[in-house]
Amino acid sequence: MLTSFPVDSSVAAKTAWAAGGSEWTSNNPGGYVTYYYGFAYWGSGNLIGNTVKYSRCGIVGFAAVQPVQMFITNPGGSLIQNFNGTQGCGNVYRLDPTIYAPYVVDFSIPKSSGADASTWVNMTLGLTSPPLDNTFPATYDAGGLVTWMVALNLTNAGSSALGTGAPGCSQWVSNLSSCSGNATGWFAVLTSASGEWLDSFGTTLHGSAWVIPNAAFVSQQHITIVIPSSWNVTGDSLSISSTTQNVTASGSANL
Repeated sequence: MLTSFPVDSSVAAKTAWAAGGSEWTSNNPGGYVTYYYGFAYWGSGNLIGNTVKYSRCGIVGFAAVQPVQMFITNPGGSLIQNFNGTQGCGNVYRLDPTIYAPYVVDFSIPKSSGADASTWVNMTLGLTSPPLDNTFPATYDAGGLVTWMVALNLTNAGSSALGTGAPGCSQWVSNLSSCSGNATGWFAVLTSASGEWLDSFGTTLHGSAWVIPNAAFVSQQHITIVIPSSWNVTGDSLSISSTTQNVTASGSANL
């Protein structure tokens, strides 16, 4: 039981499981369950009760349009209503017919600094979506993108790919000074707007994956590229690309 909830979450969980959660889980492997206080999904904004939601959004390998089922219970955990349908995971502008919008990652002007045997290049991220037409205007703070959906690429002035090295911080650290450089290649560190470690890219030598594959990738985060100090970064370019169908992400910056 979630003791901080003002509803009986253990009864609500059993109610949802019996009302269709068990069948949903069997038909949609890889999903997860979340609990919400209230049931504002139906526009009531009513905080008396609980929502039990079965979903796959954010899980590695599940993007685009995914099944979802929600069960609404009263404070005692008894079923009031349920909804079985689909939801957009990623930048889905419309479900029926399905219309996808691209993500555009805008990088701020890079700022370089040095520490130990490394060069750090720090940039702030902005996540937007361009307008599709008059019906779907631009989105200046897009959501739904998670790290497994994108890869980072670093090329030199001759457009040759530069290999990654295992990250110097593959788990939480209090600040970037704890992310020691790797002489064999570059890696990237994703931090929050306040500088807290969220993720690292380049899990192994020449790797192209994130340490935490389902970390949120949102505006106002920072991306820091850690490069061996022996490298000349003049003319180097960082770009972002998609790793899954139906989720298009792009953006680049010259270091």
